Amino acid sequence: MLEKSYLIPQKKGQFLSYEDFDTHTTEEHKFKFYDGKPFSPDNTFQEDRLLIMLLYSIGVERFVNELLPQESKKLLYQLLKLNQVNEGLSNKDKLSLLKEIILADQAIIDELNEEESEDYFECIDIFLQSSDNTIMEASLATRYLIFKNAKERRE
Repeated sequence: MLEKSYLIPQKKGQFLSYEDFDTHTTEEHKFKFYDGKPFSPDNTFQEDRLLIMLLYSIGVERFVNELLPQESKKLLYQLLKLNQVNEGLSNKDKLSLLKEIILADQAIIDELNEEESEDYFECIDIFLQSSDNTIMEASLATRYLIFKNAKERRE
């Protein structure tokens, strides 16, 4: 099994050595398609290592500012904010983050149908009741998917 990457992506992109490239790609330097994924679902290290190598090569700044869609930037911001506190957020921090989220979501909330609204507020409720970062992150990610599905339905 492959180990985690030793590369550390920086603000600006870095040059790779051939050895870096070779150790972060498959032996054949090819992708194989497995049920909707470019790598075997049994071995996530391949995609993890490739992603780190690509981020190392292009730089985090370019990824965030030029490539990442706005919706993903919001989600990334929220996830990073959740991860600032390793052992969970205080109630005050949770409410502060929730206020930011709801203000950012306000225009989209007005467009949700009744079922989507119920699902959205259930995610918020789960977020508020949990002290587990994984559950809080999952509730925010689910919230994002509700918006994405609602947007696709309208189009």
